[in-house]
Amino acid sequence: MRTPNQRKITNKRFLTLAEVQSFLGIKSRKTILKYIHSGKLPAYKLGGTRWRIAREDVEAFLKKEQVNGHATEEQATSLEAAS
Repeated sequence: MRTPNQRKITNKRFLTLAEVQSFLGIKSRKTILKYIHSGKLPAYKLGGTRWRIAREDVEAFLKKEQVNGHATEEQATSLEAAS
């Protein structure tokens, strides 16, 4: 079952850092930025500290991390269900 936050996210094409952070259950903004800077999670910088991440890129990231044993099945499929 998806949480209200996950349902809201699945209806969007681009997500903020906070939305990705919340969806992935990652407490630190710095962790998301590390994924971005390392190339694991593609993102677009809009200026200053504003970033947007395509929902499709989050889906791909979850699939890849799931293969590596980090993401749960529910996380990986909840975004796909809205596509």
